[in-house]
Amino acid sequence: KVLLVGTGGREHALARALVRTSDSIDLVLQAGTPGMEACGRAVAFTADDPVAVARVAREEGVDLVVVGAPAPQGAPRGGPPPLPTGTRGEGGGRGDGHRGRG
Repeated sequence: KVLLVGTGGREHALARALVRTSDSIDLVLQAGTPGMEACGRAVAFTADDPVAVARVAREEGVDLVVVGAPAPQGAPRGGPPPLPTGTRGEGGGRGDGHRGRG
């Protein structure tokens, strides 16, 4: 029995792949994406609440929890902000270790 956490496109692809790997898989999904619900049984919980995820995992008796992306792509996630485009620290922005000297 597998619990899949997340409702985005990546999780939908994961759900389809998990179901395709075995005829006997019992997939429990986070409710919120109607297309995913064809792959398993949807349960309402909040993905960014680890206590809620653990509660659902216990209540459902899952053997494996698969966690998708921690936030939708492009959403702020905490930690330092990304470097501006083209900036890679020392190396002239080329990403190859070249310091811009002949």
